[in-house]
Amino acid sequence: MPRSCCVVNCTNRASDGCRMFNIPGGKHAFAKNRRRLWLQAIRRADWDPDGPKGGESVCSAHFIAGEPSFDCDSPDFVPSIFPHSSITRDSTAIVARYERRRKREESRAHDERPRVMPVLESNAGMPNP
Repeated sequence: MPRSCCVVNCTNRASDGCRMFNIPGGKHAFAKNRRRLWLQAIRRADWDPDGPKGGESVCSAHFIAGEPSFDCDSPDFVPSIFPHSSITRDSTAIVARYERRRKREESRAHDERPRVMPVLESNAGMPNP
């Protein structure tokens, strides 16, 4: 059976060349939270609160960059392009804002690195033990 997107009114299939991504699963808190966020975003009324039991997939058309991210600050951490949403794949402002934030955080982390005291090469002026 060909894999198809589980989003309501989406007819994309893997056999049509569309990339598919499984709904996250797992026992760790990170994976459980990610799964919960994906299920909230997908909004399937015919699923129970725990979501599907099998390998349901979401196609690349529902991600701004075309694939999910494991960075929880990324706009692609959760699928966000749906018929019921105003976000489109051309949401360059969202991606640009994320990139600016990531660069700011990297530069702050770089500036806050502990500084190492320079080692004195000569013992001039130091008494010998």
